[in-house]
Amino acid sequence: MSQRFFYYNQLLSLPVPNDLFDVRFISTANITVAFNTLKAGAEVPAHEHIHETIDYIQEGELEMSIGNETVRMFAGMVARVPSNVVHNARAITNCKVINVFYPVREDFKAM
Repeated sequence: MSQRFFYYNQLLSLPVPNDLFDVRFISTANITVAFNTLKAGAEVPAHEHIHETIDYIQEGELEMSIGNETVRMFAGMVARVPSNVVHNARAITNCKVINVFYPVREDFKAM
């Protein structure tokens, strides 16, 4: 893809389970970055994947579990999720969360 600059509304969006989520993403050859808008009460169920992930809480408050550790995260906090470790999250307030995935999320591009 030759385009290098985008507005948020130009990013591809993921199908989401309900109106508590809006997820947009962009990928390079090696990484995927997802921009998540979560309304209070939104829940990301427990799951795992091969991708290493960095999660940055841009706004709001999110309860996140990684393995057997659960932390209430606030704006400005960052979490590191290793490959193949079960994790889940719940929005305590309206949140904006940025995820950086390595390697690229081929499954996102296929949706």
